[in-house]
Amino acid sequence: KEWLFLAPATISLLAGRRRVAPAGAEGGEPGAVGEDRIDDGTGWRPLPPTVAVPAGSRLRIATPGGGGWGSPTDEGGHR
Repeated sequence: KEWLFLAPATISLLAGRRRVAPAGAEGGEPGAVGEDRIDDGTGWRPLPPTVAVPAGSRLRIATPGGGGWGSPTDEGGHR
C-alpha cells in the first residue's frame, strides 16, 4: 500500500513482524517480514518510529506474509 500526503503530517506507525518473520508450521518455511518506508523527496528510506513529513511525501507499507504449512519438498505434504 502506498499513501501520498497532500499536506504536512506527522506519522507514527505501530506495526509488528518487521524484524522477525512469522513462523511456519509443521516444517513450513517462515513468511516474509513487513517493511515500512518513507520518501519525503530525498528517496526511499526506512520509516523511523515518528517522523514529520512535508506535503508530497509518500509512505509505503509492505505487510508481512504468513508462514508456510508443511515441508515445501514433501510431495505428499501441503504446499
